[in-house]
Amino acid sequence: MPSSTKTPALNLNKWLGMDKPKKDDFNSDNQKLDDAAIEMDSRVSALDTLLTGHTGNIGAHVTPEEKASWGSGFTIGTYQGDNAASRRIELGFAPRFGILFAAGASVVRVHMDTVNCNINSGYFSQQGCCEGISTDASGLTVSHHANARPNGHTLKLNDSGVTYVYIVWK
Repeated sequence: MPSSTKTPALNLNKWLGMDKPKKDDFNSDNQKLDDAAIEMDSRVSALDTLLTGHTGNIGAHVTPEEKASWGSGFTIGTYQGDNAASRRIELGFAPRFGILFAAGASVVRVHMDTVNCNINSGYFSQQGCCEGISTDASGLTVSHHANARPNGHTLKLNDSGVTYVYIVWK
């Protein structure tokens, strides 16, 4: 006779004091255990296949070469202004995006007495650049105005004695 109570997960016999186990009850429980083990093996195998397929998918993961390039994804440099109207900064690559600024200076300085605005910084990208900066396949060029301009925008991107900092992403 099967048991009066059963286990919750596999519904195995759980005999009480008055129950009388039979060989068929044990065989039935053994079959349930065996079926559960086979099902578990099948699920583990499917999971292993899924994980192996995922980790083997190079498109879903970063390659060692990509990881190595992260440390060199950008460059930071400086130059000392020399008051030339144009200054070339050779990078050896086409800048994707960058920032350039005069160290210790405000981004823009407005002179109220002359109604002039000195532009001491700029941003640039492959899609476009702000006034006074241009990019190409191997670097960037900055423009500089030694004197105030009639339009009130004076580019100060190469002022003599000023240290300029650039951060450029490859």
